[in-house]
Amino acid sequence: MTIRTMRTSLIVALALVAGWLVQPVAAEEISRDYHETFEVETGMRLVLEHGDGDVEISPWSEDTLEVDVRYRAHASSVGWSRSTEFEVEFRQDGDTIYVVAHEPKRINVGISSYREIEYKFTIKAPSYVELHLEGEDGDVRIDDWNSSIRLKLEDGDVEMSNIDAPRTEVILEDGDVEINAEDGDVEIFDCQTEHGRIRGEDGDITIDRCQGSFEIAVSDGDAYLTEMTARDMDIRSGDGTVKMSLLPSDGLDVKVRASDGDVVMDLDAGVSAAFELETGDGEIRLMAADVSNLQKSRRRTTGQIGGGSGSIYIRTDDGSVTLRQ
Repeated sequence: MTIRTMRTSLIVALALVAGWLVQPVAAEEISRDYHETFEVETGMRLVLEHGDGDVEISPWSEDTLEVDVRYRAHASSVGWSRSTEFEVEFRQDGDTIYVVAHEPKRINVGISSYREIEYKFTIKAPSYVELHLEGEDGDVRIDDWNSSIRLKLEDGDVEMSNIDAPRTEVILEDGDVEINAEDGDVEIFDCQTEHGRIRGEDGDITIDRCQGSFEIAVSDGDAYLTEMTARDMDIRSGDGTVKMSLLPSDGLDVKVRASDGDVVMDLDAGVSAAFELETGDGEIRLMAADVSNLQKSRRRTTGQIGGGSGSIYIRTDDGSVTLRQ
């Protein structure tokens, strides 16, 4: 290739790029509304895949499930762009109702921006319908529900109030969680939360492989917390047992207060904390090798495990306290 040919090719390429750059910005307003109803009865299930959309679910007395979806977005691009349309798929297979959101996927050559203005699912159904929800960035709120709930989210927040379900299971990555349950069990797995609040009355609470700060209160049920990478934890128990295991973490500050139940806490070898253990009528059992500044009495034991950088306080009135390393 000669120098003249190379120069010509370069000029043509620059002209094409310049032409592309001066194209006007293409803007697109996307507006979608969906409304669908299904006849339901006891034993039926809703499977909702809501993507980035927010979800609000509340009960009513009708034997129908009503779904309203409101979607508003603004898309703009410079250069060539193609986007799929937003759609919601509704279908029923036996006792299971499926509501699946298909969100736009853009293919671009150039610069594009995409902004959702409003994206929400509003659902009304009798509270005997089981809920299986899976989403990404959207928030979820569920009130006054009596059937089982299974929820999996990436970055959204979860708020549940007055839950009387046989089982509530939450898998959460980065969002906050707040659950108020009456008689059913609550299970939370693999979550990361800045602040989680869980209230239970007669059911058990299970939290497994979670990170962050938690405030937990259970009246008559047991609390099981395993492989926790915790910062602030405030646990209050009535008549049930509290069993927990802690992994090393920075800023560890754990408080456990129980009325009639036992408290058993297992510490990973790398956990560092000053501890204070108290009981009214029960026993105090300390099984750890790396203990310093140990002081013991009939009702109270204090000391340090590791360097003592964190803090652990356990108090039970009528139960026993066990701290194991």
